[in-house]
Amino acid sequence: METITGYLMVRKPSYNYAEGYMSGYHLPPINQIYYYGIDRLYWFDIEVYFHKNLLNKFLDQKYREIENSVNDGTFIGILKKITEANLFINLNEDIKLKNEIIAISSPTLNSIKGECQIPSSQIEWLGYDILQLGGWSLIRHALFENRQYSMLEKNPLNSYGLFDNIKSIDKFLEAYDKLALLDKVDPIVEGSIVDPVRIARLKDKS
Repeated sequence: METITGYLMVRKPSYNYAEGYMSGYHLPPINQIYYYGIDRLYWFDIEVYFHKNLLNKFLDQKYREIENSVNDGTFIGILKKITEANLFINLNEDIKLKNEIIAISSPTLNSIKGECQIPSSQIEWLGYDILQLGGWSLIRHALFENRQYSMLEKNPLNSYGLFDNIKSIDKFLEAYDKLALLDKVDPIVEGSIVDPVRIARLKDKS
């Protein structure tokens, strides 16, 4: 069994943009490597359906629970049951085409939000994202948005645009802070928690 914090619905890397939002800005890959972290418009499509009153009563209630779960300072809304997450992603073919369910885990998030279990055979760990809780992914912001390739010399990404382990995080944060002083990236908010979050995707049962 694997210990996780919970589940999110996020955009697939090739659909990591929102029509009519930020002029349809698309997050391009780096040397054919896409970003597979947490900061991929999580629950975006469900939020649209929610505000248009297009969810049934059960899913409407569950989405309100997701919204309420961000009020712990993390701004990350999760579900604890994969069956409930699957109800959202199977809402229609368009949502299923553009989105996927991921599992996330970190000791910090587990202590804030509680933890749950999933059989190891059902997930594939992709790597570690680095989050400023209540803010954004530092990997996404520095590398995929602002294209600060100099960081890759000492902090190579894996094939999922994440880190394979947390050993090099201190070096990454040191490089990030230097870029922030040069106004190349947004600075980390003083007093905020920077958390390496492990990302997994669900294995295809077929």
